[in-house]
Amino acid sequence: MAHDHIQAGSVGDASIAIAARNIRKIYGPTVALNDVGFDIRAGDTHALLGANGAGKSTLVKLLSGLILPTTGGLAITGNQRLSARRVRPMPRVSRPRFRS
Repeated sequence: MAHDHIQAGSVGDASIAIAARNIRKIYGPTVALNDVGFDIRAGDTHALLGANGAGKSTLVKLLSGLILPTTGGLAITGNQRLSARRVRPMPRVSRPRFRS
């Protein structure tokens, strides 16, 4: 499957800060995200709502770079941030341990 180059930046008179195209994330037999795409303009405020199992956490992990999409791509402020073929996921950070 060919991947289109994705770039956040100026579209018309509004600056696009985040651009997602054809994002798909599969965990084994489970499709967590299927053909997700959106543009978020700089300065806009958005909420991410959905039922349990709708893919909210998966999308946030993709936006933060913790996981890669199975297919598709994501650009943040002009940089192709995540692509199924181009970027490795960030290393996992261990959780802090607290003593009682």
